[in-house]
Amino acid sequence: MTTTTRNIRQDAAALWKSESRDFLDYAVTVATPLALDETDEKISVAFQEAWEAEQPLIRRLYTTLAGLGITADRPACGFSAPQYNFVRGVVLGQAWLRFAIPDLARMQEMRAAYDGDLDSLEERQLRAVLDDFISARQDAHKVIDKLLLSAANARAAAAGEAVEDDAGDAPVVADGEYPWHNEDMELVDRMKLAEGKGLFENLYAAMAQTDCTACGYDCEGYAQAIADGEEADLTKCAPGEQETQEMLERLTGK
Repeated sequence: MTTTTRNIRQDAAALWKSESRDFLDYAVTVATPLALDETDEKISVAFQEAWEAEQPLIRRLYTTLAGLGITADRPACGFSAPQYNFVRGVVLGQAWLRFAIPDLARMQEMRAAYDGDLDSLEERQLRAVLDDFISARQDAHKVIDKLLLSAANARAAAAGEAVEDDAGDAPVVADGEYPWHNEDMELVDRMKLAEGKGLFENLYAAMAQTDCTACGYDCEGYAQAIADGEEADLTKCAPGEQETQEMLERLTGK
């Protein structure tokens, strides 16, 4: 398993790279979402509110970087942006969850390194920013997830199918130590089950869960090898294809 360590310069720079121009920023400041129904409109509003809530945190992070003598250049988008332009709000919401869940896991893991007494002002500033980022991201996640569930239930009801209960603030749970180990489960749902857990667990949830061994491991072994730094190739999950590769890159920051 990986050991959480603290490096204020690397951590602050990594947080800036991942959050100053993330999917939420793209969805609000660049993309032109399509609103075909009320849910699309509500998701666009939720994105705007979440983006506005995070802007003060971005500015605080910029101040911390300046105190460390780091130039905070605006990074490039860490994803293929054009495919998310001129799509429905529901599609943007689903895509955002695929990015937001591993981002939240990485922030929580980074935050764990800043427990206890801290020597420098910048370390204390970063800890406070991480606390507020995590809280804001969790709040936005709940709102978007609830809107998507409501839309899915409305479609199911219209088709005469069973609808899914709203679990409220309760986390999604399932039986077993690794409840995401189910090849029939969608990636976004697997990542929800690993939310708040460590890097290994999130990497494992990102795998296709077929245990096909085409990568040279089973899914758990491939995730563990990446988490331990023994495996650098993030393209080996054949059944997961590009979706899994992009999630692994997001989780590892590569």
